[in-house]
Amino acid sequence: MSKVCGEKITALQLRHHVADDAFGIRERHYIGVDNLCWGNDYPHTESTFPRSQQIMGERLRDVSADERDKILQGNVARIYGFRPQ
Repeated sequence: MSKVCGEKITALQLRHHVADDAFGIRERHYIGVDNLCWGNDYPHTESTFPRSQQIMGERLRDVSADERDKILQGNVARIYGFRPQ
């Protein structure tokens, strides 16, 4: 199992990329849309908070509604086994 900063990286983490950057969105077909989950990294200063909706709206502007749904909520719901609201 790989380690980063002394912490173990689980197989789940290795398979799923947290996309809150333009590169991850642009390369979504290479990464696999089913492997992308949005995260804002709050409360760290590099997070998208408090402008998360605006920023992700801009970054996902050219992404289909189906892919947007997967990235913003569907994939994480599937991974952790809950129903999105």
